[in-house]
Amino acid sequence: PHIATVADFTGRTWNYAYVGGRLATTTAPAPAAGAAAPVVRYAYHADAARRGYVSAVESFREEYRKFCFHAGIDYAPLDTSMQFDRALMEYLVSRRNRF
Repeated sequence: PHIATVADFTGRTWNYAYVGGRLATTTAPAPAAGAAAPVVRYAYHADAARRGYVSAVESFREEYRKFCFHAGIDYAPLDTSMQFDRALMEYLVSRRNRF
């Protein structure tokens, strides 16, 4: 289901190779007759990127929570898969129980 080759109206072609369903290389048309075709290789580092992203989000959430606390603002993170009316009711009940 991946695109392997694309050709334009002049006959130049671009080739795409995949490994494990991910784009691995792109080969462009040679810039001139007899010249080597430029190849771009792709590498994926999903685990490291995910760890960095999760760490950044957690750090942001903690700073935001602290700001809200010092400003006297309720900080109520919620699961966005929960129905809104249920989430709101749980928040209101927890707020009622605090006062």
